Amino acid sequence: AREIMDRQQHRRIAARTVTLPPEKWYKRIRIPGVTTHRSSPYSNSVHTTKYTVFNFLPKNLWEQFHRFANIYFLFLVFLNFVPAVQAFGKEVGYLPLLFVLTVTAVKDIFQDYRRYKSDKEVNGRLTWVYDWGKGNFVERKWSEVCIGDFIQLSCNEIIPADILLLHSSDPDGVCYIETANIDGETSLKQRQVAPGAVETNGISGADSFNPANFESDILCEQPHCEIYDFSGYILQPSGEKLGINRRNVLLRSCVVRNTTSVVGIVLYAGHETKALLNNNGLSIKRSKLERDINAEIAFQIAILFVLCFIGGVGSGKWTEEHVDRNIVYFPYTSSSANPALEGFIRFWTFIIIFQVIVPISLYISMEVVKFIQVFFINWDIDMYYQPTDRPCQCRALNINEDLGQIHYIFTDKTGTLTENEMVFRCCSIGEKSYSHSLEAEFAKYGYGCAPPTTQTVVEDTDFPNSPKHPLLLDSTLQTDLEDPAFTKAYLHDFFVVMAICNTVVISHKDNRKVENQWSRNQFVGVNEGRGQDDVPVDVSSITYEAESPDEAALVEAARSYGYTLVARSPGECSILIPGGQLMHYKVLHLLEFDPVRKCMSIIVREEGGSKLILYSKGADSAIYPNLAHHSGLLPQMYDESYSGDKPNLAELTQNYLNMYATVGLRTLCLARRMLSEEEYSVWLEHRQQAEVALEGRDALLFHSACQIEKKLELLGVTGIEDRLQDRVPETIESLRSSGIKIWVLTGDKQETAINIGYSSCLIDQDMDIVKINATSMEECQDILEACRQEFTSQEEAERDNSISSTESLLSRFRPILGVGCYKNDRSRFITLPKALIIDGQTLMFALDKSLKVLFLEVAKQCHSVICCRVTPLQKAAVVELVKVHLHQMTLAVGDGANDVSMIQKANVGVGIAGKEGMQAVMASDFSLGRFQFLEKLLLVHGHWCYSRLARMMLYFFYKNVAYAVLIFWFQLFNAFSGSNAIDGINLLIFNLVYTSLPIIVLAITDQDLRSPALLADHSYYEEGLCSKVYTRWKFWLTMLDAFYQSAVVFFVALGAYHDLAVGITEFGFVINITIVITVSLHLAVETLHWTVVNHVVLWGSILVTFCFNLVYTAIDTQQRIMDTYWLMYQTASRAQFW
Repeated sequence: AREIMDRQQHRRIAARTVTLPPEKWYKRIRIPGVTTHRSSPYSNSVHTTKYTVFNFLPKNLWEQFHRFANIYFLFLVFLNFVPAVQAFGKEVGYLPLLFVLTVTAVKDIFQDYRRYKSDKEVNGRLTWVYDWGKGNFVERKWSEVCIGDFIQLSCNEIIPADILLLHSSDPDGVCYIETANIDGETSLKQRQVAPGAVETNGISGADSFNPANFESDILCEQPHCEIYDFSGYILQPSGEKLGINRRNVLLRSCVVRNTTSVVGIVLYAGHETKALLNNNGLSIKRSKLERDINAEIAFQIAILFVLCFIGGVGSGKWTEEHVDRNIVYFPYTSSSANPALEGFIRFWTFIIIFQVIVPISLYISMEVVKFIQVFFINWDIDMYYQPTDRPCQCRALNINEDLGQIHYIFTDKTGTLTENEMVFRCCSIGEKSYSHSLEAEFAKYGYGCAPPTTQTVVEDTDFPNSPKHPLLLDSTLQTDLEDPAFTKAYLHDFFVVMAICNTVVISHKDNRKVENQWSRNQFVGVNEGRGQDDVPVDVSSITYEAESPDEAALVEAARSYGYTLVARSPGECSILIPGGQLMHYKVLHLLEFDPVRKCMSIIVREEGGSKLILYSKGADSAIYPNLAHHSGLLPQMYDESYSGDKPNLAELTQNYLNMYATVGLRTLCLARRMLSEEEYSVWLEHRQQAEVALEGRDALLFHSACQIEKKLELLGVTGIEDRLQDRVPETIESLRSSGIKIWVLTGDKQETAINIGYSSCLIDQDMDIVKINATSMEECQDILEACRQEFTSQEEAERDNSISSTESLLSRFRPILGVGCYKNDRSRFITLPKALIIDGQTLMFALDKSLKVLFLEVAKQCHSVICCRVTPLQKAAVVELVKVHLHQMTLAVGDGANDVSMIQKANVGVGIAGKEGMQAVMASDFSLGRFQFLEKLLLVHGHWCYSRLARMMLYFFYKNVAYAVLIFWFQLFNAFSGSNAIDGINLLIFNLVYTSLPIIVLAITDQDLRSPALLADHSYYEEGLCSKVYTRWKFWLTMLDAFYQSAVVFFVALGAYHDLAVGITEFGFVINITIVITVSLHLAVETLHWTVVNHVVLWGSILVTFCFNLVYTAIDTQQRIMDTYWLMYQTASRAQFW
């Protein structure tokens, strides 16, 4: 028997023949056999279709009639069937609505059929499943896999479900997977067999795994969408609990790489897998123009009701004054009709007649236009990044015009503004700083350095995956490493941290050899008591695949100095040190990087020794608070005979940190801690409890990591350079000159961020720099108040009258606010642009509900804002603050998983396809290969899309109102009877046939200015920034223009046929064709960029109007209310028509 037990929060899977006892909080699902459970809700079958053959029609109609416009026009269709209200033929009244419903249904069928084919293909894939009856693995379809099944996979095979790894052909129990289908990352990820899961079940040997011998239970959390989070434990028959985490799980849709075979048990199947839970489709956002349409449609309906009310009142009044009228012309009323009732009935008749005032085709036309605009954006060769073969991709199809209305841009720094190709540039170890030829750069900022030293260049051909830019080795550091008289405890551990404190995956390539760039002599004084295995290792064939560029830069730098990571397994790692000796370390725990802790640690035991060492690397804000009290001094660097003052290591390193950050380098602190067996055993007990916890596991693991990462001994600091991408300064300058404000939200140090701000042209030399750094809520409030008062005083014309009121308050915070906030030159009022710099701790205070409005008042008066040391949640909070409180259009751009939250919060999200995976791209509305392409995306395509769609909306409202009011003028001359001069067919196809295609073509192809002109003169972007093309004033002006033009068309035609015997239908044909020509000529005036397509479509629409009516009136039928037979020919024969 096989059992799966679900609880409210946890899941229990048992694959043994023992009946589990019932538990109060579990619901039990008993699976007695192999075949009966295949159709259970726990199967792996996937169905993403919305419809079936039987439910398509009712379900699709139900969904479509959730739209108010469709309900409105359906109401008009039924209203037209009322004899007393009927305005035109019942057989044609439903045609516009039927057309819209049909087009939408066909689109839904096509999309659902594609989903059906995809489901069929996926469900039909084959995999190897353990058959309990046959006792071996058999081939089955993915759809037949179920929770609790054992799956066997081979190299390059796609994983069919979320499975717990129980066996790997690798002797170390390691499996490599590619997660590109989940998170877009192409680098290999290492997964490992759950520790002790196989051995404690009586299974030994890599080749003797038998699922029948697996007798443990698995308890895990209920399915959720977090792909980087998993918790559970294996309950052994002995009662022992073995913690399992995400590194023991293979997710559906990932691909097995570099591993011959693996075996695992299915934990989640089908729609419960993380791949399916994260497959929510494209994000649905509504553009600003689309939101404005609802208000304008409300005004259109208001105009409709006003016209109908006037018509109803006029009909009632005329009925009251003409009691003895001839009832032949009013077939549904009598001479004794009640005037009020007659007016009420005619009101609903006018609702039908004037229905054209509401543009039913506007929404579908806008969808078509936006869909085609997306293709033109994707096809722009200027936004194609050739090195990665990545064009611009529009993932959201309905917010194109928002690109032309952006007020604020929020951008990450690393990987977004910079290359994210890290190059090791310098370091400090102990009291010494090894500048690596950066002396001149340091001198620019007033830092004194040792004389320049001779550098050794390690070219990019040395190693298969070395950085694009050459690595400069410091000769002083090389000498120190080779000098046997120099105490090397710090030096050795410093490079060990760089080499092993990471998660890089090691692979080898044949036929790659490189000569050492400098002499690597025997490393004296370090190897005592350590492994002395002289194993030849071809370091030139080793390549590293890292999850982050920082790790790759550090491990490559360590290799360049002789510390080469040559082997890694879940329980052991080996490095080749100078002298050609292998050092082996037993890996006890790897505490992965956490954005809150901002550090990463590894606990190792040296082979053959008793030393337990914790190595850590992380931000200075994470390492410094956890330093031991004695870590400030450098006793290892000095012997007992030294009589001078021993320098303070923390202070020295802090100076180096500031120096490195000033020149724009990313800094990491490296530290260690020697652990005693007692300390480790106590901590291990708490760690194991946290690993098997199912509730609050993340908090427990976080707390346990923080417990051990204390009493650290500082080793030194590294400086890594991340160069700006091409044309980033020019792009930022262009965006700023367009009126867009740019905020940088980064996790870097303040000095690094300011340096990048200057180099990227985010901060100008003539800007006032306002630094806000507070240690408490009260101090933050005082500083913000001081800034607000200072900014307010600068805006006042009479400076002398306002400066005294803020003098005392500002004097307290002048040193904190920084240079440029206040100057003593009272003779000149300073109005320079401002740049605000705020750190993460102060931002936490500023985002408090009591201060966030005050912070926003200060920040919105600054031209540039840089937020340093911020967390992903703070990024999202800043974006939401500006979007909600300022009601401005926001755009967020980033390249990593830590940028996803702010990308989703912004009105428009842009993902940069960089080196930190594809999470940002997958969560974005638009993806780019480089930040520089944002310039053309906004200033050109954004401007075009906004201008085109805004004019399209105005034109739709204009032509529909002009047509409806044309019918209204006719009511003034027919006693408001509700009769219509225009034939019903022409009335209904005016929008769908006569006038829809020309405006669609204009909205796709029209250009007010060419691309070079828009990129040269950035002031044109203000049209969208200030919503100049589409405003409420222009809307009402367009309405007046529509009333005027319709009046001209009607009364000119009325004057032309004055005193002539002309029928109502003939007159209707005249004004119908005239209004079509008029609105077409109006569109011709609006067209700014003529193409062959514009000419063909515009003049062709007029020709279609003539041709259709010639054919339509040539058909003799008795089904029409109005006799139109041969009427077009008769009308065209009169001179008055022309």
